[in-house]
Amino acid sequence: MSRSKLSDRIWITRKLRIELAERLSKSSKWGELLLTYYAIASMFVALVDIRDTSKEYSYQLLALAIFTFGCSLYLPARRFRERAAELKTCYVALDSLITRAENAEREGSPANSAELVEVERLYSELMLAHENHDEYHYLLFRFRESTKNSDLALGWKEGLKLTSHIVLRFLGLAALVVFPVLLFLYF
Repeated sequence: MSRSKLSDRIWITRKLRIELAERLSKSSKWGELLLTYYAIASMFVALVDIRDTSKEYSYQLLALAIFTFGCSLYLPARRFRERAAELKTCYVALDSLITRAENAEREGSPANSAELVEVERLYSELMLAHENHDEYHYLLFRFRESTKNSDLALGWKEGLKLTSHIVLRFLGLAALVVFPVLLFLYF
């Protein structure tokens, strides 16, 4: 795959938008699960507080309530579902541009050159109108595709960036899940 060809650039962008839309949908589901998990944890601590009069759990309940409230404000503000839907309209439009670009690239006539300029213009308009992926999504895409295309292989610095992002994301999610348990057990 030559990155200089317009159809290849559009294909990569389309693939990245599909993966980003899927990640946003998953983030929306994880957010909903996290809110449910914190609500259940709050109910559990409240039940223990009612039954166990020897220990006071009001601080734990307050911490869980504040955290649940914060999540209930933060997660909808990120608009995961809406952004995924917007990206879907973008990658569907990119699909038709890929076909047009491939057809124009196959035949080298001046009319096809004008078609490539038009496709490039439409591609640029789509890029300006929709959310772009970040570096993490691009590195993840290159890592996954590098088994099929060695031109996309990551260098050691890029590999380190990707690995550190994945590790930090995992640790953050693990902390969110473990927080209520630690709060209940140790405080």
